[in-house]
Amino acid sequence: MHPEIARARRVLDEGRVAEARAALEALDAKTLPREDVVERALALARACLSLAPKDAGAALAAIEAGLSVASADARLVAAKATALLEGGRLDDAEKAIARAVALAPDLAEAHFARGVIRERQGSLEKAHRSYTRTITLDPAHSHARARRAAVARRLGRLEEARADLELHLARAPRDAKEWIALGVVRSELGAHEDALAAMKRALEAAPGDLQARFQSVVAAGRKHDLPLMARLVDELARAAALPTGAEPHVDRRVDWARGLLSLERGSLVEATDLLGRAFRRSLVEGETLPEPEAALLAASLFPTLRKAGKSAEARALFEEALRKGSHGQALLAAYVRSFGRPAARGLRARLVVRSRGQGDPPERLSRSFDVEAETLDEAWDICFEAERVLGGHGLERGAVLDDAKITKEDGPIKAGLIAVFPRAPEEEPSESEAAEPQGFEPEKGWSPDDEGQGGEESGGDEGG
Repeated sequence: MHPEIARARRVLDEGRVAEARAALEALDAKTLPREDVVERALALARACLSLAPKDAGAALAAIEAGLSVASADARLVAAKATALLEGGRLDDAEKAIARAVALAPDLAEAHFARGVIRERQGSLEKAHRSYTRTITLDPAHSHARARRAAVARRLGRLEEARADLELHLARAPRDAKEWIALGVVRSELGAHEDALAAMKRALEAAPGDLQARFQSVVAAGRKHDLPLMARLVDELARAAALPTGAEPHVDRRVDWARGLLSLERGSLVEATDLLGRAFRRSLVEGETLPEPEAALLAASLFPTLRKAGKSAEARALFEEALRKGSHGQALLAAYVRSFGRPAARGLRARLVVRSRGQGDPPERLSRSFDVEAETLDEAWDICFEAERVLGGHGLERGAVLDDAKITKEDGPIKAGLIAVFPRAPEEEPSESEAAEPQGFEPEKGWSPDDEGQGGEESGGDEGG
């Protein structure tokens, strides 16, 4: 390997990303042998994707330079898939990673990248399978174990997530982010003291981490330890009050934490004000993956607004969330649980609503809605109401993709919106088309040998 490429990789491992990128870009790829062109492309792409913000365009250009001399190098194809994903080209990333896996079925990094892409698509079981395959091929792949833990948690498999995180942290004890994740999982399992211990480890690794301080407040709240909760809220507020120009900027999680404390104290009016303010800020400032902050806040906010009798304010916040693109299932479920109309029986349906607004983008022209209601007409009314909030024009009924009756034995239901999905008009089935088949259908070319089976692993005592 060219000495400058080897040095740049060492510098990159030390976290000096800009220096590594400059050194790699200074090399003329035309003067390098084929092997070094490939290594330069891989290292430069990694550097570009390690920047804040990530430079996906430059990463892709670097990889294409490598592919020009080694088009069948699976490492380059997998790196291209990652760059495409970071550039927002999810479909192209999926195609590229399928080719990488086909070129090198035993390349752990290709399966890891495939897991990341599937996770971004929301295909959690498939992502879990890809991460498992990565660990089977490379038991020391710590990132795959951490990502698998995140997926397991989202699937509700908390004990599995805890075990994976503890194994990961045994190898990476300074990983503050995963200490926080472990603390959250432990808290959800009811081990609140262990959760607080994990947050303490996170703060030892990263003393300025506000998320660790916020999650400590959540764990103390679940423990119903008001004095501890109040102290932790004060510590969070002090750490978050960082001056930016003439006015101090306070992190939105301070209002969230104070709202949770007010709720624990029974001060509903104060709690609704604080949580509502944090909710509005989270719609603009909050993280979007894997769980939107607004959805997490909604789980506390909407029940509190219901207790306080503020249904009009709740409706206004709900509509604001829809308009700003926050309509994930967790947020919708939080609203429906608190403000949906109870009914003894009804149906669950997926309906397509068409909009004919001149110049509207495809995602606005056609959307599908999952909804629960007493009748099909009521279901359409709920969809149209939501579509008007989202900006639809000239609304008309499309296809009924699926419907299932809910009997008194299965009910009662809460009539309301369950999920919203964009659909391109050309993807719409006709009214006469049968409903899409339900259940698991593997993609073409998949077999258990390609990705491992279930959650099992080979490789000694690395099972998690």
